[in-house]
Amino acid sequence: GAQDISLRDLGRRDDNSPTVPHPFCGSISHTAEMVVAVAAPSGSIGIDIESDKLAPLHSNRICTFFSDNEQLQLKDQNEFMMFTYLWTRKEALVKATGRSLDEVLRQSVLRDRVFLDGRLWHLRSRCLSLAHHCAIAWDRRPLQLHFRMLNFSTLAP
Repeated sequence: GAQDISLRDLGRRDDNSPTVPHPFCGSISHTAEMVVAVAAPSGSIGIDIESDKLAPLHSNRICTFFSDNEQLQLKDQNEFMMFTYLWTRKEALVKATGRSLDEVLRQSVLRDRVFLDGRLWHLRSRCLSLAHHCAIAWDRRPLQLHFRMLNFSTLAP
């Protein structure tokens, strides 16, 4: 609804997290191959993207911090795809809530709605390619998600 907002209005805080012009909230994430961004008219929102290629490097070390149910899912499903699915949901929740990863790691993110700090958070995941998974976490309902793929050359000045 804000026609006068442009990419130049995005900035960074001291902790390197992105800033989005008022009244919007937003989040950005990237891998070596892709960049994803999400914006909402109000509330808190977070996004994360990860490549399945990195899962083998981290899954053994990090999975011990996952909830018992999540660890069972890792054993029953394709481990690396499930790891990436869970990891992106946790990272999106970290970004949306402003909590540390240590505080969110043990929070189960298997369901699309989780309670954290007495608030309801919504989670949605999407496979963006054969090797990339993305997750979004937000606190306001309803939020209609619209996915749009952009060619980077259309964003360059």
